[in-house]
Amino acid sequence: MKKTYIFCGFTKEKKFGNKISAYFKHDMKETNSIVFVPGEYRISSKTERFIARDLEWFKEIGIEFQKVYVLGKDIYSQEEMKNILINANVIFLMSGFAVQQNQFLEENGLKEIIRDANGIVIGISAGAINLGKISVCSKDTLKGIEKTSIYKGIGRIDYTFEPHFNMERDFELNPELKYISSRIKLYGISNDIGTKISDNKYEVIEGHMYIIEHKNVKEVGEFDRCC
Repeated sequence: MKKTYIFCGFTKEKKFGNKISAYFKHDMKETNSIVFVPGEYRISSKTERFIARDLEWFKEIGIEFQKVYVLGKDIYSQEEMKNILINANVIFLMSGFAVQQNQFLEENGLKEIIRDANGIVIGISAGAINLGKISVCSKDTLKGIEKTSIYKGIGRIDYTFEPHFNMERDFELNPELKYISSRIKLYGISNDIGTKISDNKYEVIEGHMYIIEHKNVKEVGEFDRCC
């Protein structure tokens, strides 16, 4: 059974939180290796800090990986990266620039391996965007994203996520998002979201998720949370 986790991010105060930690401890029985895929071509000092932080948080809940790999430009050959991903227990697609991350995976022939991986795959923000069959990186001038990009994603899950979604702010002030929703069913996820997807059925562990479709938006209710 494929297991995929979707988040927008974590805070220093809450870390993984009690609910997510319980799910991680239940599912992450094999901890030989974890692979981080940054949201940029080259590994920055900021990325290194996030990786060190996340590894420390895993360790605090009793999950310690024997091997840690970080994929980036000019670090490993394509064949080495493929073998690393094939043998990974956890693949961690980080936040950052979704289009750059997708291009890196595309150029190195890594998308199918992540799509079919039997290990656990985690997608944070940009990583969550790229895990869908159809990926939408919507325009956000505050983050330096000048235009909306729609492209073929990894295809591990059937859902197209819109991270950091705020219903009042984003839907009313973003007519482009309304237009996209007339063509593509989107799932808006709040900053505090924690979602687990098993065999393409989702479970909202915490936070809020919204279905954005046909220029309308509605919050996923209690009876819709696992379908």
